[in-house]
Amino acid sequence: MRIAHLSDLHLTRGPLAAQPAAALVARFGDTAYLGNGVSPSYAVEYPQATLVLANSWVQGSPAGCLGPAQLAWIVSQAAAVRAF
Repeated sequence: MRIAHLSDLHLTRGPLAAQPAAALVARFGDTAYLGNGVSPSYAVEYPQATLVLANSWVQGSPAGCLGPAQLAWIVSQAAAVRAF
């Protein structure tokens, strides 16, 4: 059973990426690849699903981290979907 078919490509970066998110935004900001925005954290809505992508990069660390502001943003995105 297929839950959703997403035909659009969206970019994100893992916590092990060598360059900070600024490089991703500089290259792909304001395009559909970043949800037509200029942030490496964004949400894209489809009829079948909502993609929520959050930047967890921490300079000098091989591990990522989502801080309180990012977690609050993720919760607000989930609340907006549920309210819909």
